[in-house]
Amino acid sequence: MRRPFSLAAVAILAAARAETAEPTAEPRVSTIYPFAGQRNSSYQAIIRGAGLEGARAVLFTEPSIRASVVRVEGVKVESEPAALHVDVSIGSGTVPGAHRFRVITPRGVSNEGTLRVVDDAVTTEERAGN
Repeated sequence: MRRPFSLAAVAILAAARAETAEPTAEPRVSTIYPFAGQRNSSYQAIIRGAGLEGARAVLFTEPSIRASVVRVEGVKVESEPAALHVDVSIGSGTVPGAHRFRVITPRGVSNEGTLRVVDDAVTTEERAGN
């Protein structure tokens, strides 16, 4: 009869550990806004996703595109993604087209996001209240 008690004890300990463990969700990029930028320009963008808290860097596969983290707005409502504010700089020699990036956080490296580089000026719409 001692064996069932051992199994029950293991189950209780596992459940207690699951409740106290911090979430370990991997960082995920959903969108970047604006999703395009003009060559030889700098602008502010917002990367939305999950697990972006504590983001340290944004790395592009194209070395002539750089981004620096300005701030992260955490999740206020569970249904809304976190907002990572970044300053983006696109070099004059950057080839127009799709360029991949990832966000580096304390929880790891995100999935790939895509930024389009174009020759034409990019305009954005401001939402009321922003």
